[in-house]
Formats: sequence, C-alpha cells, structure tokens
Amino acid sequence: MTQGRIRSNSLFTGANCRQAISEGTADFIPVFLSKIPNLFRQSYIKLNYALIQLSSPDEHGYLSLGTSIDAAVAAVETADVIVALINKRMPRTFGDGTIHISNIDYAVYTDQDIHLAHTVI
Repeated sequence: MTQGRIRSNSLFTGANCRQAISEGTADFIPVFLSKIPNLFRQSYIKLNYALIQLSSPDEHGYLSLGTSIDAAVAAVETADVIVALINKRMPRTFGDGTIHISNIDYAVYTDQDIHLAHTVI
C-alpha cells in the first residue's frame, strides 16, 4: 500500500491486511461473498478501479475471468477503470465471465502460476 495514495477497503481479511486494519490505515467490511455483486451493482460500494486477472484473449479479443467469476463480473460491469493482469496460465472458462479487450483500460501481461488454496487438516 502506498500510504496517502491508496486506501484498501477489504471485504475479506487475512494475514496480509490485518496490521493495516488494526493501525487504521485500511478498512474492512464484513460481508457474505454472495452479497458482494449487488453492493457493486447498486452503488453501495463505488469501484474506481477493478484489478482483475484474465486469461489470454481468444481470436475474437475476448478474455475470460477464469477462476474468478464470483464478484469479479460485477466489478468489471461497474468500475470506472479496468486494470487487467492477463495471465497465460489463467484457464479459459465459458459463460458470463468474459470481457472484450477493448473494455480494458490498462493491461499487464504475465505467465505466472495460479494461486492454489491448500487444504488444512
């Protein structure tokens, strides 16, 4: 976080943002995942930027949100600016989770492993 420039407002909290929340330099809104899209669509939470990870574009210029179709679709629909991490390793999925490359304001291209959640026993 760049202090004074970006203020994080997290809908989920983890080890990566607890200190900033405790210090009052970041915010946390507890909410069920299923409620987040409507918070964006009804402007309860106004998104200036949506930072999203996408698959590579197909031959028609469409990219897939891949494994991130939960609240990302609503974020893409409502944000003022779309910043995309276009990752060769993001799988292409089908359905409503696509975006045309012409709708992306800024793009960074990468070839990184997708984060995997590990089961804790």
